[in-house]
Amino acid sequence: MASTPAVERGLLFKKPTPLVDEQGFMENLLEKLKHSLSLTLFHFYPLSGRLVTHKTQHPPFYAVFVDCTNNDGARFIHATLDMAISDIFSPTDVPPIVHSLFDHHKAVNHDGHTIPLLSIQVTELVDGVFIGCSMNHVIGDGTSYWNFFNAWSQIFQAQDHDGIGVPIISHPPIHKRWFPEGCDPLINLPFKHHDEFISRFEAPSLRERMFHFSAESIAKLKAKANAETNTTKISSFQALSALVWRCITRARRLPYNQRTSCKFATNNRTRMEPPLAQEYFGNSIHALCAGTATSGELLENDLGWAAWKLHVAVANHNGEAVLQSLKEWLECPLIYQLGRYFDPYCVMMGSSPRFNMYGNEFGMGKAIAVRSGYANKFDGKVTSYPGHEGGGSVDLEVCLSPCIMTALESDQEFIDAVSVSNPLTWHNRLCPCFFSSRFTNKTPHLLPPPLHLPPPPLQGCHHQCHHRRHRTPLPFSPPLAVGRQRRKLPLLIYIHGGAFASAPLQPGLPQPPQRSLRLGQRRRGVGLLDGLELGEDELPGDATPVRSVTGSPTDVAASPKPTPPTKPPPPSPPPRLRRLLGKHASAPAFGPPR
Repeated sequence: MASTPAVERGLLFKKPTPLVDEQGFMENLLEKLKHSLSLTLFHFYPLSGRLVTHKTQHPPFYAVFVDCTNNDGARFIHATLDMAISDIFSPTDVPPIVHSLFDHHKAVNHDGHTIPLLSIQVTELVDGVFIGCSMNHVIGDGTSYWNFFNAWSQIFQAQDHDGIGVPIISHPPIHKRWFPEGCDPLINLPFKHHDEFISRFEAPSLRERMFHFSAESIAKLKAKANAETNTTKISSFQALSALVWRCITRARRLPYNQRTSCKFATNNRTRMEPPLAQEYFGNSIHALCAGTATSGELLENDLGWAAWKLHVAVANHNGEAVLQSLKEWLECPLIYQLGRYFDPYCVMMGSSPRFNMYGNEFGMGKAIAVRSGYANKFDGKVTSYPGHEGGGSVDLEVCLSPCIMTALESDQEFIDAVSVSNPLTWHNRLCPCFFSSRFTNKTPHLLPPPLHLPPPPLQGCHHQCHHRRHRTPLPFSPPLAVGRQRRKLPLLIYIHGGAFASAPLQPGLPQPPQRSLRLGQRRRGVGLLDGLELGEDELPGDATPVRSVTGSPTDVAASPKPTPPTKPPPPSPPPRLRRLLGKHASAPAFGPPR
């Protein structure tokens, strides 16, 4: 895991309404978040540490482990962004600005030698709050990540009632390390320098889109897959994964004999003999190659055929298979490389809809969306989340190259299974190309409503998308406050080692600068996080305090009118938009593209 990115997940909340004192609300929220975080880190103390490399030449030895003694703890960041929830939640594609809502942007896990293993970034929006968490993947997997997040939420909600002391959490983490019999806790890696195994993967141009599958739709897929194979053993997620595998392979238009695969990020805890507890804090996952087939085989056969291949692979991944895989790795340790492990013809199903994501509350009610950062994104990566309404519904975050995503959106088998999660997001849907352009003579335009919904009863307008695939008349809606899309450069203020540090953020990338910052006035008593020393095999119980790092619309005719004798001049843009457009202010603010 040393050469892969961190785990990046975040929850989007809506600010309470009505909100009389917004500044007081945010100050109170931030204080409670920091205090509850410090209490949570008492239980999850390895997250306060740093990675350390121990190496010798005689005899040759190279090992990486976690040290919690001399470090600066976890990082807490408060950032502001002049955008609304609709700017993040409503676009068809996940806007790139979401990547900047996380701190460890493009960092790899080996960077945990110098940067915090845990970083929390609380980004204040115009009408919402996004809580993004970046956790070093060397420390734990998705199960460990959400166990931490659930405990933090539980302590946040309990701190108003329990008073002084460290609250007891319902599922405390288990830190005792598990190793195969006869394995030394410090594993000697066959390297002399980290340059031999560290690579930084740069994802190609991708489109990221969320697709919602209702519980009813998934139940139909499961029933169909089981009926086609005359069995009852295929699970809901296996049927859904088989659908995604088939449809993405069809969208890729691969040659008949091109081999393709579907992989799962499987949790090994319940497969061990005896099983590990779900509270085991660490990495216990395996990238299982659940199914392989040629493109022709996969598409010639039905959904049940593909789902059964996935089921057999999952059923055979038992404790014996896990131990055999570990034995082979220990005989020849390899560092997982994101850009080398996945071929361009595979589909990787990551995360799990079983994780408790929407059960986390921080005084603002239930989250309205889950989003992820830049980390671990490549062509064919599919991340699964529970649906917002629960009940077995699933949201899939699909990452594909633009041309393949366009083909997937036109795949009839896929479209028939996709549902709509929130009909209220019909309006104010900006095309993703608008987010990637500055204010020029391009006109912001609206996207058509989601799949399986009749168009809203609105009059048509002349806006058309510049993208060839969108060249259809789109429904008219009052123009957005497009001036808001020109984001001010927010001033990020965070606390580093008890001192204030501030710097303007880069456009479109609100994250703490990596260079040295001018420190300001010191402030006492800021965010002390309690941590414990982490040993090699067992964890001693001596507590050691660890300092935290906190750080005007187009005229639409109501009835046919006679053709005017002369062509009227284009409408003038509103004053605010005219200032933003600058030299392009003479171009029509709204209307068909030239």
